[in-house]
Amino acid sequence: MKSARIVFVGDEGVGKSTIINCIISFVFQEQVMKVYPEITIPPDSAFDNISTHIIDTAIDTSIHGSIMEEEVKKADAIVMIYAMDNVDSLLRIESFWIPEIRRVSSSSGRSCTVPLILVGNKAELTNQGQVTNETQMEEIAEGIMRSYKEVETWLECSAKSMINVNEIFFYAQKAVLFPKNVLYDASQGTLTDRCSSALERIFLLCDLDGDGALSGTELNEFQRKCFETPLQPRDLEGVQAVVTEQCPLGSSPSGGLNVIGFLFLHLLFIQRGRLETTWTVLRKFGYGDDLQLSEDFLYTPSFAAAAEGKMLDLSPSGVAHLTTLFQRYDRDRDDALSPLELDSLFLPTPHNLWGKATTESVATDLNLNLPLASFLSLWRLSLFLTPKQAAMYLSLLGFSDLFQIIEIYETPAEICKIPDEKIRKERAQRRHSIVAFVFGGKASGKTTFLRALLHKPPKEEYAPTNAPYAVIHRVCFDKNSHHEKHLLMVEVPAGGETKNPINSKEDMDKCDVAVFIFDESTFASILSTFHLFKSTNQNIPCVFVQTKADLSSSFITSSSNNNNTNNNINNNNSNNDTKAIEDFFKPGKSEARIKHVVSTASHPGSVFVAIVQAGLKGRIHMAKDTQHHHHLLFAWHLKTIGFSLSAAFAIGGIFFACRFLW
Repeated sequence: MKSARIVFVGDEGVGKSTIINCIISFVFQEQVMKVYPEITIPPDSAFDNISTHIIDTAIDTSIHGSIMEEEVKKADAIVMIYAMDNVDSLLRIESFWIPEIRRVSSSSGRSCTVPLILVGNKAELTNQGQVTNETQMEEIAEGIMRSYKEVETWLECSAKSMINVNEIFFYAQKAVLFPKNVLYDASQGTLTDRCSSALERIFLLCDLDGDGALSGTELNEFQRKCFETPLQPRDLEGVQAVVTEQCPLGSSPSGGLNVIGFLFLHLLFIQRGRLETTWTVLRKFGYGDDLQLSEDFLYTPSFAAAAEGKMLDLSPSGVAHLTTLFQRYDRDRDDALSPLELDSLFLPTPHNLWGKATTESVATDLNLNLPLASFLSLWRLSLFLTPKQAAMYLSLLGFSDLFQIIEIYETPAEICKIPDEKIRKERAQRRHSIVAFVFGGKASGKTTFLRALLHKPPKEEYAPTNAPYAVIHRVCFDKNSHHEKHLLMVEVPAGGETKNPINSKEDMDKCDVAVFIFDESTFASILSTFHLFKSTNQNIPCVFVQTKADLSSSFITSSSNNNNTNNNINNNNSNNDTKAIEDFFKPGKSEARIKHVVSTASHPGSVFVAIVQAGLKGRIHMAKDTQHHHHLLFAWHLKTIGFSLSAAFAIGGIFFACRFLW
């Protein structure tokens, strides 16, 4: 439950304690306590059902280091009292009280300035002709209101006549619940920049057809979302009439309300004291008292707890909602988002979520426009690589129910611990994406291999990977049933290339299949990949991809056909390493392998189908005797090497041969 801590300050003799006594006893008394102790007013006696604490204060010449300073630091609102028969008490509001309050607020590290209520007491004296400088005091008070944005309200009261006493209490509570200074710049008579930005974002989210104006239907939907009741036809006509009359630029040619009109309406609400209307809208869309979107709204604690250590993907409902979003911003109806259209889509967010990944991680058309399938794929990729950020961006785009948009899955590491094989298989195959980590040494062709999934040619010049790189694309792994999975491949940079994005057990737990790439023409590449494989969790399905097999100086083929070459290799490398690799790759099968490579050159997609199929098999169930299981698995790889599937594909004039083992 929200509470309000209201502190009363002012010079001695202005009537602070008398006003507090009137608030709590509902009567005026000549003799009251000099300083009241803290008073708590229960929610059922307060505005909007909040608990309220009233703090009285006393002052000599300074509040520095005093109890009052501590109370000002904790205040939710401060009521500044002056006496209407004492102009000096009003002048000291500007010369002493406001500067002191600002100093204390600043030293306490508050993100927002505490709201201030300016109150002139002893108003009954004006009717009795005892206030001779009334006009001067009104001018001073109005000047304070214009000059200090934290002063939200100015009113005159009479504790003796019980005039406007309860209004002080009401406005102080309202200032806590619906602070004005963060919304409205009184000196300029305009909305603050932060308020305008927040309302513009809300307008974009409510403009469901993306035509730059809120139609009657869209205004009704907005009204229902914020206030849980539709606009009556008469009310809707009234809104449109006010905007047309007072802000002609705020109406669109179609009769709807454009963003100028939307902002004007909220300015009107604030100027007429209806701050609760604008705050209700802002809070419904996740804004806090500082007009910042709270993390708990964008990434709710309940969703965060459910997603901890899991894998995230789009749900069918998420696909449907994002498809609608895509179509809204596809202005030219060409079934693809141009860079400009994509920037428009991300206007309600800090920036384009994907940046360079928009063109490098998914397939695009020749003009680098983003088709729907690639748009959805990028969301899947983001939910894997940066799940929290991706989920928060979905919230920023108006999808506040993350449980509806996102499906939460167990990791492959969790699934492989399930004893029941049937359940393991069902759990492993129900996800929409297969995740492959691609390992290999420098210059082994990892990046080119990932680009091939997107049908992108190799880069003209080799450059080491200097940033984490990932791609995603749909792969049909069963032509008979037309079943598809999204293959998500993450390049694991070789040592020294860049910071490794796969740097923990938690990362490897999300891997469905490990892909090991090696350049067959260099022993160093083969050795590097061999050691990478040996250091990888041995219950993860593995696929080996041989690249640059078109080069004549192949270690694997020469080791079986050329003893001199083999001897040279043995002279330059550890005999144990060479023997282990020769045994591992079974060089005696090389002739049959090369013939098979040539025969499959017309089916480049088979390489990715094989990876998906390997991932769908799921990890091998964790046996109790892990050491024994490890040896069985390794023997399984060695035993079945003769049944390896090989494929070759030509991209941009460069020929690749790929071999897969499982």
